[in-house]
Amino acid sequence: YIGDTRQLTIYANYKNTTSNNATGSGRREDITDNCTFQSGNEDVATVTSGGFVEAKAVGLTSINVTYTAAPGSANFSSPAQGKIPVVFSVIVPVTVLRDPAIYQVSNVTSNR
Repeated sequence: YIGDTRQLTIYANYKNTTSNNATGSGRREDITDNCTFQSGNEDVATVTSGGFVEAKAVGLTSINVTYTAAPGSANFSSPAQGKIPVVFSVIVPVTVLRDPAIYQVSNVTSNR
């Protein structure tokens, strides 16, 4: 609803892969502080550099979230070749509605 706020939290799920490509247990890490955020329409919703979203007006928009992995953290074929930064982007859809409690119309009847 207009005026509502939400904090976006972005997680990376890392999987451990062995030399024979078997997947072992991994880890989950909050990477929100390492992301950038951008609203597709700031008239509908704004977003801070830390991912805090505020609904401004009724409508539809999206928040584009981008994370750049540190060089060396991406390993597509072998550890020696994994020294490149990798960019991941996610689009978060946002719908802002009117608060129905504010816009209720009472049912009034009249006897003439």
